[in-house]
Amino acid sequence: PEDSSRLVSFEALKRAILKYGGVVAVRFVENLPEEEGARAGLIASQALQPGDPAITIPRRLIISSKTASKEVQEASQLVIKQYFEQTGANESTMGSLPDASVLGTVFIQEMRRKDSIHREYFKTLPHQLPKTYVAWPKLWQTVFNHFGLEKNQMHFDRVLIDLIVRMGKLLDPNKPFTANEALAIVVFMASRRFIGHSMVPGLDLANHGFAPKKNCKAQCGDASCSLVASRPVSVGEEILWEYKAIGNLRLLAAFGFISDANPYTSGVVSFPPHPQTSKISFETSEICADYFNEEVPFLRNASGKTFLEATAMQCLVASFDGSESKAFEYFRYTCHHNREKVARAWKSAQPMATEANKGGLHHVGVHILDELLSEASFADSCLERLAGKGGPPGKGGLEL
Repeated sequence: PEDSSRLVSFEALKRAILKYGGVVAVRFVENLPEEEGARAGLIASQALQPGDPAITIPRRLIISSKTASKEVQEASQLVIKQYFEQTGANESTMGSLPDASVLGTVFIQEMRRKDSIHREYFKTLPHQLPKTYVAWPKLWQTVFNHFGLEKNQMHFDRVLIDLIVRMGKLLDPNKPFTANEALAIVVFMASRRFIGHSMVPGLDLANHGFAPKKNCKAQCGDASCSLVASRPVSVGEEILWEYKAIGNLRLLAAFGFISDANPYTSGVVSFPPHPQTSKISFETSEICADYFNEEVPFLRNASGKTFLEATAMQCLVASFDGSESKAFEYFRYTCHHNREKVARAWKSAQPMATEANKGGLHHVGVHILDELLSEASFADSCLERLAGKGGPPGKGGLEL
């Protein structure tokens, strides 16, 4: 971004938001008490009641993969096909790479345009990239390669950087994207892509908070995206919303910080797709809409016990046509899968453990090891509390 004060830049962004019919009931400040590692953020400029928008960004100011040109969409398909052919990597690892590569390409194209409508947004972005973000993709890809997993375990961001550079060469051979441009964009996307494959100006300036501190939630429709008050917010109160319901390991990887107040574990249940069946009532289907095809994290209470929220458990049973035995069998598989993932992670973290035993590891590294051990213990207890292989769910399963 161009060198300028983020405070001045926010005022310019505010004018653009209001110009296109948005709402701004917040101020940007740079002298907040340091919580979760952030001193800058948004505070309410007027009192808000539940449902009131703190900030609403019109669709016109949102950078999205869905609004990319046909040329960019086709370029993405071509480079992804070439990538997998050349590397021999497993295409099942592709995931959301197509949408992400399109968004990254559009982002760079807009940043290069001097007359871009998003100019004011770009000026609000941080002027320096945290070293953790810059090193993370390369380091993890090195770990995967070391254990011979490069064919089926690719660090998403590392591949994404490669794809965006390839797309730049294809779209404009005379002025291709540089590796540094691609890296910067992937870093911004990793920590600021909150609503699907879109970059929403303003929302990324508000800091993260878990309950009970969080006071807003994100809502996105066809015309706009907003941060909406979830409880009464007083004038001058900091705007806080939950970036993602994820454990500290994933929180650190995505956003660069960890929180002692995090109620979630890194263990998740990957919910199956929405069932195409008439056995699930409309009411249940509506309640469960946010779960299907999503990763739902386990919760952790004050005593350290781990559980899946009741509604999620009911929706999991509903997705198997009400069959508790099938749901628990799927649950058992999930716990086993989580245990395998933790085991692989712990193997790669052994050098960190050696440093920790010598007393030479940074406190964040120690926290990572604690989280890994906690997840391993949770996965073990999860398997123990479920019935044995092929058996019916017992009281332990129902309790979980």
